[in-house]
Amino acid sequence: MSILPLNPPAAPIAACPQSVGCHRRTRQLLAVLTGISVAVAGCGQTTTPPLAVPTFRHDPTTTQPNTPPIDLQNRPDTDFIPLPPGARTGTAGLLHGDTTNDRDWQALAEQTGYQGRSIAPGDFTPQQRVPQIVRRGRIIIGVQAGQYLLSYRNPATGELTGFEIDIAHEIARDIFGDPGAVEFRFVDASSWREQLAAGSIDMVFRSLSITPQRETALSFSAPYLRSNTRLLVPKSSPITDPDSLGDTRVCVRNDSTPALLARTAREVFPLLMTNNWADCLVAMQQSQADAIFADDTVLAGLAAQDPHTHIVGTPVTEEFYGAAFPASSSPEVEGLIAQVNATIERMRREGTLAALANTWFGEYFVVSPLPAPVYREAEAHLPAAPEPQPADERAAQVSHRAASPARTSSPDATDEKDSHR
Repeated sequence: MSILPLNPPAAPIAACPQSVGCHRRTRQLLAVLTGISVAVAGCGQTTTPPLAVPTFRHDPTTTQPNTPPIDLQNRPDTDFIPLPPGARTGTAGLLHGDTTNDRDWQALAEQTGYQGRSIAPGDFTPQQRVPQIVRRGRIIIGVQAGQYLLSYRNPATGELTGFEIDIAHEIARDIFGDPGAVEFRFVDASSWREQLAAGSIDMVFRSLSITPQRETALSFSAPYLRSNTRLLVPKSSPITDPDSLGDTRVCVRNDSTPALLARTAREVFPLLMTNNWADCLVAMQQSQADAIFADDTVLAGLAAQDPHTHIVGTPVTEEFYGAAFPASSSPEVEGLIAQVNATIERMRREGTLAALANTWFGEYFVVSPLPAPVYREAEAHLPAAPEPQPADERAAQVSHRAASPARTSSPDATDEKDSHR
């Protein structure tokens, strides 16, 4: 595969013919241009003021804002600055009270803290749960690109890193004994569902909240992270809580849970909807938005990129993140969910999950512990876990099998275990 150079070479400059006339004309032209530049510079010394240096909201060399608090009633005129690509404006609160589309704020508030019922890990081996993935030799996971602290490419090393990437490596470790046996594929908001349904990826990590609506079209793992919906504002902003938003403009990402919460809020305020959270940060830096409404795990990544912002306010909702899978009860899907839940359960038990969460997010908010997961049994596709037996009974069974003739089967016979593969 050929790679185009980032800076293609400029077109060659035609050489001057080797003649005295050509070089004389060149020297004359340079002399004229030099004279003009000197004359212009001399004229401007007494009549033209120096160019004004642009004034930014914050001094990037300091860690504290160097300007007075933002006046939200008289914000700078930013109509001449284009919005981020694909962004659009709207109004929050327009869907409040609309119970016909199952998107009422009260209905959503009742679902806060919903963690679903995922498939129990069971006492199985990876070969029993995910034989196809074991034979392939790697697991294929769709991840989001550029979600700082959660899933992003380290500019210094070029490697993918982040909290969700760390969990993906642990899943590969438990299946193959090798944390590097994972293939990451970037999936965006417009295509990850189709790729998941088509089978081009095994599962998705995209900081997805587990909700009853999503469970109608997707399957989820047990929760691996707990988040709260809050606000990110400049440190010089008077906004301290959702109740103090007033008539300020709030930025959300399209098709996110916070966007749905904003559209169904009881209050009415201006809304800016972008294609990704990074665009919200840019919009706020350009005074096109006064606050960003998102999960604190997402806001932590934005705050890490702009130290002149901070997370404020009491949580509006509580969310639980889960890995997403196709909405299928096939043995392949249910086995993979059980395998992923086995890794999450191990990391919970060992304290690895909490340690990773504090490493990535502890500087920006207090990480809440995960509750005990709620499991359900697979729909009779996985092999039944053997019941624990007393030691003397197991020894008697081993002795009985040793005394029995070896079992044989004809080509037409079907083994019960094989019928579940």
